Amino acid sequence: MVILLGILGVGAYTSGTSNPPADSGSTDTSFTPIANNTVVYGYWTDKNSNIGGVDLSSGKIYGLAALDLKIKKVTIMTPSSLIFINKTDDSDRGREIASYNFVTKATTPIFQADADFGIDDYVISPGKRYIANWEVQVPSGALGLIGGRSRVYTINIQNPTQKNLIYDESITEGVAMHYPISITDSGEVFLDGFIANAGTGWANGMSYSNVSGSEKQNIPSMSAGTYSSQPVASIDGRYIAFAGYDGTLGTGTTGGFRKEILNPNTIEVLDTVEVLNEATKPRIKLSNLSSENRYTGVFWDKSSNNIIFSITSKDASQNGFYVYDLGSSSYRRIGAPQDDSVISSLSNTQFLTGKADTTGTAIGNLGPKYSSTFGSIAVFDASASKTIPLNIGIPLVQYIGLLSSNYFSSSLAIGSLNDSTNKAENNQLQLQTFALKPDLAPKREERQSMPPISSPVCGGLDRDNCPACGRLTKQRCISLLGLPRNVSDNIAWDACRAEARKSLEESGVCYGSPLYLYGKEGTKVDIKVNTKITKPIPFSRGEYSVILGQNGQFSIGGKNYSSIDFNYAPAIEMPNLDYGRIVKSSEVNKVLEEYGQKLGLNEREISDLKNSVRFSSSYVMVSFFSDETSKKILPISFSPAPDVYRNIVFYFKELDFPFSIQEPRFDSVPERKGFTAVEISHIVE
Repeated sequence: MVILLGILGVGAYTSGTSNPPADSGSTDTSFTPIANNTVVYGYWTDKNSNIGGVDLSSGKIYGLAALDLKIKKVTIMTPSSLIFINKTDDSDRGREIASYNFVTKATTPIFQADADFGIDDYVISPGKRYIANWEVQVPSGALGLIGGRSRVYTINIQNPTQKNLIYDESITEGVAMHYPISITDSGEVFLDGFIANAGTGWANGMSYSNVSGSEKQNIPSMSAGTYSSQPVASIDGRYIAFAGYDGTLGTGTTGGFRKEILNPNTIEVLDTVEVLNEATKPRIKLSNLSSENRYTGVFWDKSSNNIIFSITSKDASQNGFYVYDLGSSSYRRIGAPQDDSVISSLSNTQFLTGKADTTGTAIGNLGPKYSSTFGSIAVFDASASKTIPLNIGIPLVQYIGLLSSNYFSSSLAIGSLNDSTNKAENNQLQLQTFALKPDLAPKREERQSMPPISSPVCGGLDRDNCPACGRLTKQRCISLLGLPRNVSDNIAWDACRAEARKSLEESGVCYGSPLYLYGKEGTKVDIKVNTKITKPIPFSRGEYSVILGQNGQFSIGGKNYSSIDFNYAPAIEMPNLDYGRIVKSSEVNKVLEEYGQKLGLNEREISDLKNSVRFSSSYVMVSFFSDETSKKILPISFSPAPDVYRNIVFYFKELDFPFSIQEPRFDSVPERKGFTAVEISHIVE
């Protein structure tokens, strides 16, 4: 089997002596076979996107392709060719689908995107006969997708000049558009619904179309609100797997998040053949799984044709990766090391695993979907509880897919894994610098998912808004932006729009947030922040595995911390506050000392809060939201649940002059005991 991986660098790297030698075709006779598979990987240098491979049975290392930097989504087509999205722009949308021949080293366009459109994604049929292609057009200067267009095409790869237009839709706020998730060798396309600029917009209803687009229909059993993850097709394309939601907790949203997204409590498959035959029950729930658990990371294992998933449970001992055997309707825990992600099975007892890199924000785009890079990959033998690292000499890898074993010609071999002759002077990659594209995924997520700006601000302005100005008057607004007082509305509008763009890029820069943890040394705690975060320290996309230490210290990934810090986007619309105290800027720290003591904060927490806020106005309103409201603004999950959990969001409003408001009421403060979590953040308006 062949395992395809893409590589990213986080920062810049210069390869060391562990990289493969340039001795073409050589193999190390002392190599001990690890598994009956081949791993194909790619990596970015400062000049190219490179694709290579390593055979885990023979140890051969292959050099497959050196492609342009501006590409994404590589798919191996034959032992001598691959296809990819080519000529990507700053929003990571490509101008064409192209092929590359390993032998001739020639890149050939297969088909082009429409004028003013870019290719965002594609799916390919199991027999590689058809492609379903998603193209997006974005209005010039737009912050999001709304106002643009979305098109889905099917293309017969053997006759790519003929593109069948399946959907041509305007991208409208609150209305789901279609993007392809699967296509069969008969050309049937299955599409997910996606609402642009609405946070988690996918999983909004599934539909079907034939290859020409003449027959299209929604799939009633897959309506919005009934499933929780992006569906993934099986090897033959007949079944589509996904995390589902059984509706037991009701419909609608919680804290601004759709309940089905927060509560994936089933795993299910859709039988596409029965759908096409108009069967009444094409959706099948996997048995023997508890609806009390939350099922994340559901994907179809292309090696075993079973389903791999992870569990997040109230009982932390159940957390981890599992494989579900569809034949016996049973599942078993894989048992990989706690910090490893399971990428694929290699056999009944062997699994490809990886350690996600957390030193930067780059997300890989060379694979079938945007996903985290791995600082290392390994083979985990469950029968022996043994991990075998794969030292391929590349800093970071991203998983792409699976193919058959011994797939590539030996003429493409350039060295050997664990070759005893692997010396620095023979190292083909020694002088290359590994590069990254750290803003790729964040920009794409912002363009697709960030909500449109629609609330009125900037007093006299009547177009869109300026997030930096809040509800201030126009004069106060332009003062904050550093504009002349007599500036025209048009110039003020342009400045506000520029500030809006900056605010979107920073995504919540005004909301500092340290989380403090106290408890018995050695206690393991899993934490999930259930809203978008930026600039996290330590880095994470919102999930942390923590081991408590002494005196408020704790460790994450072997490093010690005294708090988890991040900026965040509030999960709900901010309520108005009519209580607090309005004081001179110089007196804010005195008020925070008083309020902090009444709220039960300790000396370190109060000191950190005082050091984190700065004001430029003459007066400041100092207030805070209730514990209940604060937990809705910043929802955080813990496993196990804390014995005591305080969440306090402070509110500061800069003012030009003082006025009278009522003082806040302070509830009784619970005594800190056992495992205690204290979250303190602030908002400045």
